[in-house]
Amino acid sequence: MLSPSQLIIRYATLICAATVLCVSADAQQLSARKTVSAPRPRYPTDAQGQHPTGSGVVLMQVDKKTGRVISVKMEKSTGHKDLDDAALEAFRRFRFKPGTVSQVRTPINFTDQSKAR
Repeated sequence: MLSPSQLIIRYATLICAATVLCVSADAQQLSARKTVSAPRPRYPTDAQGQHPTGSGVVLMQVDKKTGRVISVKMEKSTGHKDLDDAALEAFRRFRFKPGTVSQVRTPINFTDQSKAR
């Protein structure tokens, strides 16, 4: 069985292999921060049924005692409200090893790999 840190690295590096749609976060930063749980963001479609793309930066405030995320905000928007909302929803559910971090800043990228082919 993989450790939570190994799962984070595998999640961020292999997510594109399973689907043409890719959502990634900085795996090195998150694993170094002792991530216990890191749910994958959903990848919403726009009104035309397309997957918009964008990159942003998420800032999480973490209760150091419990490892629970207590607040999350987009420090830099992806340029699409739906992508920002999906990122915020996922990062709100992140959990860190208690006693390790109080704030985490991480980039997030939403890319449609089918457009690159």
